[in-house]
Amino acid sequence: MGLMALTTVLRFRHLQTVGGSIRILLLLLLCYAILPVTGLFRGDEHWLDELILKAPLWIVPSYLVAIRFNWARNELISAYLAGVTAVVALLSTVNYFMHQTEIDALLLQSKHVPVIGGVHHIYFGVFMAACIWLSVWMVRVGSLRSLWITLAGILFICMHILSSRTGLVALYLSGSILLFDVLRRLNKRMLIGAVAGLVLVPVLAFVASSSLQNKVANSIEDFTAFQTGEDINYKSFAMRAEAWKATTFVWFTHPFSGVGDGGFEPALQEAYTTMNTSLYPENRIGPHNQFLEAGAKYGWFGFILILLFFVMWFVSGRRSIYALTCLVLFGFVFLLESWLERQLGMMGVSLFLLGSILPQESID
Repeated sequence: MGLMALTTVLRFRHLQTVGGSIRILLLLLLCYAILPVTGLFRGDEHWLDELILKAPLWIVPSYLVAIRFNWARNELISAYLAGVTAVVALLSTVNYFMHQTEIDALLLQSKHVPVIGGVHHIYFGVFMAACIWLSVWMVRVGSLRSLWITLAGILFICMHILSSRTGLVALYLSGSILLFDVLRRLNKRMLIGAVAGLVLVPVLAFVASSSLQNKVANSIEDFTAFQTGEDINYKSFAMRAEAWKATTFVWFTHPFSGVGDGGFEPALQEAYTTMNTSLYPENRIGPHNQFLEAGAKYGWFGFILILLFFVMWFVSGRRSIYALTCLVLFGFVFLLESWLERQLGMMGVSLFLLGSILPQESID
């Protein structure tokens, strides 16, 4: 991270040669500047730790712009990222088949398929989805066409076996943007065949994957508990819905100032108690929604900054179908995860954000 910051300083003049990216960088820097300001104002003793933890929020995107990064120009780096993701996915898939009976049973209890290396399963599922669409896009613009087709196939198959619910929904939702661009170029006969294939793919994946079947069964149980008001403990989606209510309660109690990073967790737990939630203490989870968390911590100002981030992404990438695909993918993920609360999330969104919009900009 230190080398990235140093490189950015040494190549500072390149930050002034891009269009929409510099506006996004300034916005991210503003988001980062909130941390010490709110921390000092509230007397939060942990604000410096939070400042260090979230340094990638501005260092990584600044570095990528400074080195003039984009996926097509840096195809080997792109292939390395997608390749490492595919290798981890393959190893995790092999591990799943070695312990299939035990893992399938755990999936019915809102657990997940373990990911080799200890990577958080939701974040890894999102990375797989992003790398699949990166591979599909690179088939069109890259030179290593066979490699990209292979990587896309491996990741697609493994993703349905590993059954990351958030990742799968993000994959199909964002993929609808990319696939629409492909389908509108086909003649009528090819279009009918392609639509039939799109319907059959998820059906065949469901029939072939017992892990996916169990995950779907668990999801139906989750939604049923949420809709009927049954016991929501240990029900993944129902617990998230309760967390969204508690986070919204915190936000609307402090709509303009928020409670800050240091004061958020105590305020959230107090909100659960005030709401008289039926969740056991160990199930009173965090927000799992970046928009709501920003609002609860920093008030309307923080919420609007996150919205502006996506607006600027859209404005900068509106002419690229790949940029719009990434926008929809991460926009959906932000609704289900507090994505910017982990360094892996900050680095991931920086890579796929700037990797999708920089190819359009004049950087010479």
